[in-house]
Amino acid sequence: MHQLDATLRRAVEQQLGTTLQGVGLVGGGDINQARLLEAGGERFFLKFNTAAHSADMLRKEAQGLEALRCAGAIRVPEVLGCGTAGPYAYLLLEYISEGHRSLAFWERFGRKLAALHRHSAPAFGFGHDNYIGSLPQPNEKAPTWPEFYARQRLLPQM
Repeated sequence: MHQLDATLRRAVEQQLGTTLQGVGLVGGGDINQARLLEAGGERFFLKFNTAAHSADMLRKEAQGLEALRCAGAIRVPEVLGCGTAGPYAYLLLEYISEGHRSLAFWERFGRKLAALHRHSAPAFGFGHDNYIGSLPQPNEKAPTWPEFYARQRLLPQM
């Protein structure tokens, strides 16, 4: 079993309202640390890093996940908690196990992704800036997709 810092562990247990029974490593990402948590017969996903490095990034990720969930088009993990604990910032999520990919998986996935993209707004952009990885990502609204993409995605990377 992998240990968590005591302050971070207490914060997560308080969010969950129960004691952790297991903490395991999860592969992926290279910006933050990730753990698979077990508590009360359920599994949870924890992403964390130093607060100075990632508090705003994880808070914006939580907001983005909630926006995706509101579209109701594709399965998005529920945000269970987001905050700081001692020197750490964390994002606590519902854990979604990888399912079996049947022959119809990619077709269903494509249809759900298309439904997500049909969820529209009066302009292109988002209500606040966020991040792409650890880099700030501006999201000022624009009336057309080409204008938004050029000003908010291509120009900042140049």
